[in-house]
Amino acid sequence: GEDSLKLKELMNLCTNLSNKILDLESEILDIKSTYKAKIEKLESRVERLEEENIVLKELKGVHSTIDSNEPIMEKEESSKQGRKIANIDADVEINLEKV
Repeated sequence: GEDSLKLKELMNLCTNLSNKILDLESEILDIKSTYKAKIEKLESRVERLEEENIVLKELKGVHSTIDSNEPIMEKEESSKQGRKIANIDADVEINLEKV
């Protein structure tokens, strides 16, 4: 009698532990799947950012060669130019011919 009871308890314990193992294995698979998807998304993002970085470096190289060949107009001079253009546009007596 008592041995039979211990055997049933041990069998129940083994069944419970076996079920717990199955649950944990399932949980591990879910976690792996989730992390795999996140890693793939991040790798794709890094790849895209690296490509954009290459393009920006190329554009910066082109931009710096253009900048070195042209004089830089100061902000103050630029605003003076804007005022002059606005004054010309406002002056009715000045007629510009199309060339």
